[in-house]
Amino acid sequence: MRDCHYKTSPIGYWGKGSTVDDDSLAKSDDHLTSAKMEAEANHGSSAVPNSAEDSNLKLMKPSSVSSGDGLRKSKFFKRLDIPVSECVFGGIAKAKLSEAEKIEHQLVQPELKMEHAKEMKNALESYVYEMRDKILHTYCDFSTESEREGISYNLQQTKEWLYEDGFDESVDAYTEKLEYLKKLVDPIENRYKEEEARARASKDLVDCITNYRMVVESHPVGERCGMILVHCFVGGEDSLCD
Repeated sequence: MRDCHYKTSPIGYWGKGSTVDDDSLAKSDDHLTSAKMEAEANHGSSAVPNSAEDSNLKLMKPSSVSSGDGLRKSKFFKRLDIPVSECVFGGIAKAKLSEAEKIEHQLVQPELKMEHAKEMKNALESYVYEMRDKILHTYCDFSTESEREGISYNLQQTKEWLYEDGFDESVDAYTEKLEYLKKLVDPIENRYKEEEARARASKDLVDCITNYRMVVESHPVGERCGMILVHCFVGGEDSLCD
């Protein structure tokens, strides 16, 4: 016959005639111990002052880990800021980078010169075609026949040179040709611009005379002559218009 065991527990006394297994009692004790430790841990964590958070050290929620003897031990974690420094491996040194940029600059220069030469060639070609049309039409009344003939001849020679010997020339060669043609055309172009400015000035003068005449005619006939003399020698334009 199996013997009866009389044992006490945190929740009471097991009466006679009741059998309690050792394993069941151990599990009950472990459960109560774990619950008690968690309650104490929660109470302790709530009582941590605010100064702990200000120091950037935060207590994390405790975790229970079972040990070999059946007891559950609590572990606390605290968060710390870890400094991190960046270090790039395989990068090129500043001295080598500067040297590489200089080499690249030297390699690009021939291409830049070629592009500049193409731009100057296009500018010269456009000027030739533009002046060839203007010298026969727009600037015809502002130039002599000999001037038109000389300019037309030079424009034709420059055009032929562009498509033959000057097809692939330097920037200086195109610049020199363009400046030479401008020296021939600029005097005629200045006459044309001066005539345009003279026409605008004449129109402004006529408009001014018309305005003055309207102001004078708005006064009685007997006062016009005296008013004109007074305002011309004393008041000027503003006084006359008033």
